[in-house]
Amino acid sequence: MKNYNYHSFIDGFDQSCDLKKEQQSVRDYESDILRKINCSKEKQVSVNKYIYDLSPKEKRRFLGLIKRFERVKISYCFEEGMTRQYLIIA
Repeated sequence: MKNYNYHSFIDGFDQSCDLKKEQQSVRDYESDILRKINCSKEKQVSVNKYIYDLSPKEKRRFLGLIKRFERVKISYCFEEGMTRQYLIIA
């Protein structure tokens, strides 16, 4: 019997997923986000600005891991007359 793990990068289960590697990716992204938030005056970072410099593969990985973040949260900002955007908040 094969052992399948849930793979958050795609919709479904994948045999090749390494959960330890995935947890390390979550910690790495959170640390980088917290560092950028500490440097920001607004104490938040736009998701679009954060993923702007990432490769398409890294963008998919980041967006697949969003639900796994513990130290940072994603919020939706809607203000009258402003564009809608998702923000990363510590």
